[in-house]
Amino acid sequence: LVATRGQEIFVQSGRDLLRIDEHSHSRKIPLPAITQATIHATETTIFVAGRLGSEWVVSSLERSTLTSRWSRKLPIAEGDHAIWLTPQSAEVVTLAISGLRTRIYGITAGTGVTRWLYRLPELQGRQVILGRPVVAKNGALIVAAESIYALSAEGHLLWRSAPFGVRLVATCANGTIFASDGHHLWELDGAGAIRTVYRSFEHGRDHFSQLVVGNGEVVLRGVSEIRVFRISGITAARTPVAFARDPL
Repeated sequence: LVATRGQEIFVQSGRDLLRIDEHSHSRKIPLPAITQATIHATETTIFVAGRLGSEWVVSSLERSTLTSRWSRKLPIAEGDHAIWLTPQSAEVVTLAISGLRTRIYGITAGTGVTRWLYRLPELQGRQVILGRPVVAKNGALIVAAESIYALSAEGHLLWRSAPFGVRLVATCANGTIFASDGHHLWELDGAGAIRTVYRSFEHGRDHFSQLVVGNGEVVLRGVSEIRVFRISGITAARTPVAFARDPL
């Protein structure tokens, strides 16, 4: 697992965290023997989360020294199968857990204390796979779990879209949210209003598995096809400006 920040690269592998600077100098520190790990780097902190025995563990390390600030353990519920770690603000880091009891913890970034817990009520008791949450321009945490949920830094639901099978989500600098179910590309504004940008007519499988936004473009990536849409203002062009059928 890899996270980047500025000119530094952070790699989590097994029991080690490796920091590599712009001169290719590296430093390694030991970590607990976690599995299903996820890592995220901010300007001052490295957050690492994963499974340790019968618990989820979230750890915070000082970025400059790689010394531990705090470590927090959370119970694993029956049906839990994946986690996503996302710093939402300078004060809050979120841990989204998907499974039969899909839920999101808001954890104080400086101390590891739980500030809030949000359970997605419509999904309780159903096996749900969360997409990687992202943070919108207004600071809302955007979660893709069949519907799109927007949560404030205090854990309050700001809005929820109608369910449309979404599992990929990304945001751009102007506040627009893009989402996909593997066949469609949708555009949402900051209040959750949806517009269809593109529909793939490939059937029988999830055609696109990655959604990336950056450099004024929205990219849908699949095994046999890549489609790129140019962003103009708060809308995306309906006609791809680049197209490839070669495998990634």
